[in-house]
Amino acid sequence: MTRLLDADVFASAKAALPVPYNGGVGGDAIAIVDGTLAVTASHRHPTLLLCLRRPLVDERLVVSIVVGEQRHPDVVFGAYSHEGTALPAVAPTTTADLSGPFTVHVTVRYQGGDAAFSGTSPEEPALQSPDVEELLEGRLVTGVLGKLAVIGALEKQRLIAQAREVAASRSLDLARRHSLDVLGVELGVPRRTDIDEADDAYRARLAIFRAFRLSTPGGFANALNGPGDPEGANRGLPALAGVKHRFDIIEQINPLSVALKLVEVGDGSSLNDFHKKLRRNHLVDLLHRAPTQLPPARRVEWEADRATIRSEVIVPAGDSARYLHPGAARCLAIAVRLMRGVGISDQISLNKAHDPQAGSEFELGLGIVAGKLTQEQLKTLVERIPEVARSERVEDPNVALAADMHPRPVEDDPLGAWFFNACGFVTVVEHSTKEVLLSPFPMHGLSIEGPGRLDPGDSVRLRARYVSASSGGVHVLAAQARQRVEGAFAVGEQLRLMSIVDGAQLTEIVESIAGDAPDAPVAFAPLVKAGIVARDSAAQATSLLGAADLDLAVAFLWKREEVVGTRGDDSLVKHVSELSRVLTDGGFSSVVGLSSASSDSLVLVASVAQLPGSLSVPGEPPAAAYWWTETAIISGPHSVQRHPCGISADGSTSVRVRARAEGIGLVAVVGYHRVGLADPYGVRITLADPEALLTAEQYGYVMNLLGAFCPIGIEINTFDLRRAHVDADGDGESEWLTSRASRSYHQYRQVRWSRRSADRTP
Repeated sequence: MTRLLDADVFASAKAALPVPYNGGVGGDAIAIVDGTLAVTASHRHPTLLLCLRRPLVDERLVVSIVVGEQRHPDVVFGAYSHEGTALPAVAPTTTADLSGPFTVHVTVRYQGGDAAFSGTSPEEPALQSPDVEELLEGRLVTGVLGKLAVIGALEKQRLIAQAREVAASRSLDLARRHSLDVLGVELGVPRRTDIDEADDAYRARLAIFRAFRLSTPGGFANALNGPGDPEGANRGLPALAGVKHRFDIIEQINPLSVALKLVEVGDGSSLNDFHKKLRRNHLVDLLHRAPTQLPPARRVEWEADRATIRSEVIVPAGDSARYLHPGAARCLAIAVRLMRGVGISDQISLNKAHDPQAGSEFELGLGIVAGKLTQEQLKTLVERIPEVARSERVEDPNVALAADMHPRPVEDDPLGAWFFNACGFVTVVEHSTKEVLLSPFPMHGLSIEGPGRLDPGDSVRLRARYVSASSGGVHVLAAQARQRVEGAFAVGEQLRLMSIVDGAQLTEIVESIAGDAPDAPVAFAPLVKAGIVARDSAAQATSLLGAADLDLAVAFLWKREEVVGTRGDDSLVKHVSELSRVLTDGGFSSVVGLSSASSDSLVLVASVAQLPGSLSVPGEPPAAAYWWTETAIISGPHSVQRHPCGISADGSTSVRVRARAEGIGLVAVVGYHRVGLADPYGVRITLADPEALLTAEQYGYVMNLLGAFCPIGIEINTFDLRRAHVDADGDGESEWLTSRASRSYHQYRQVRWSRRSADRTP
């Protein structure tokens, strides 16, 4: 027969006695007021019990009892006592049948955590009202038989408490000591033996693998940061390890840029015919109606866009801006209509579109050049776009378009990229001081330079160029990195002591070093020994000229006396290492140190690509990378199953194109530019506070957490953490962890091997 344990000892005792003997076991409640229990009347053989009003977990209550001048033994409510647990406190001893009234004074001390299981006398201060009243109350039992029935039922309380403790041993939050070790063995995460690991620290490590987790963006963010204010403290799993700052999870990917170039192998007639067919069948001709073979709906849309551009846009005479890619025409027409919708009547100019002779951006009609919007036009858009978005004219297409826009101040976005992007243009870059390059494709200023016609058997070098009107002919990322470095050096005196060169000047300096004597000056010997300056600068400079694209690089020069000065060897190495770190922090991916005998200078050549023999940023790939491919568009009569062109690598930004057979080939390059965002199929993790630091233990905890929660097929980039947020030696300053050092943290989960797999021989 199965009987449930009744937690209410008074009810079970009363049920065990027949009437009228059960009248005294009801357990009349007596409230505790200011630490005092008052029995106000006389009762026959009374017994006062203290009763819990809420269950205890890893908690312990020690109650001191004083009646008059006499102190009674302490009443102890152990861990996991359930609600309603009652323990005898006072039973007046007298020969008379009646006792009372009497007053009982109680003092309650609370112990939590490990102290609740220590069994030692509590040293904590006594609880005050109303905490005592919320925890305890008095229950009065009268009569000898009633007292016997209640005390006989008290053993049930011990059984219930033991059952609750057994259940708690399977809970990560409540398990302790051996029970916690059992959970760790099940998860393959043993308690550390190299240190005396406390339960709380061990429990925090187990939480990574024990907690229910889902590798979704929401589950990942909740594990790393937890709920709450994004500006507040960390409330995720790292908080268990003492991490106070929240993490930034960057999922937006670095931009991809695409450039296309046509290459004809032959006399040029095939390419001319190709452009004629392109204009006739595939591009919007502003002077002629849309081709009749288009679907009716598409033809109506094409004609509407053509009419808008002809009437509202200034187009020069001739063919340089007459033919547009349908996508570019559509985006331009939307932008013009929205400008008219907000009251801007000034016409914008279309200066260039499909032009076979103007460069790879225009030979397929993918890019157009328009006049820049004036500051007055941009301010009008910023002010009136929100008004259009609030309009009730739901049938107006401008209303829905304006609702998706996020205007930015003219100072932050002088080109109005926020406006053009919302209209469908993906590429919005400065083309000249008065013009902007627009495209519905991700060109972003990337182009391919080189000849577009070859004779059979010839070869030519094609080069990817990513420049803008403001970068001065230098790669855009290199120009941006130079600007950041100048800002960093401007804080001290370095900007005054140094020279910065790029472009043609950089090439001249490297060429002059290539012609110098190979040995570095004696003063630079410590730098050569440390690997910061090349042992043979002339050979290194020759290697740069032959294998590197110097438009991706910038050179920083210091006179020898400014660098060496009165510094010792160690101080000199540390000083130049700091200079090099400023360059890599600014966005350069690699740095080469050269000594210039002709100018008696130290030259640090920094590039956003990988330089031969360079000091690279540890654990981070180059900021600029390119991937090339080619395909056939038109093959000649004798080139069946053979592409007109073949390509092979010829530098970090260029390829060698070899003519194989007559026809037209399409060469494509995809430029990948890392600007601090995530790579495709990856996330980038950094701390929201740039000054926040992680200890070595906290870094290991975060890395184990990221490894456990990493979704399949997703790369987690922790470069920013390793570069500036880990205090590995406890000196209060961050250390830059190399790729090897970054993996030296303690791996929590151990791989389990069965005896069969362990004994198996290969």
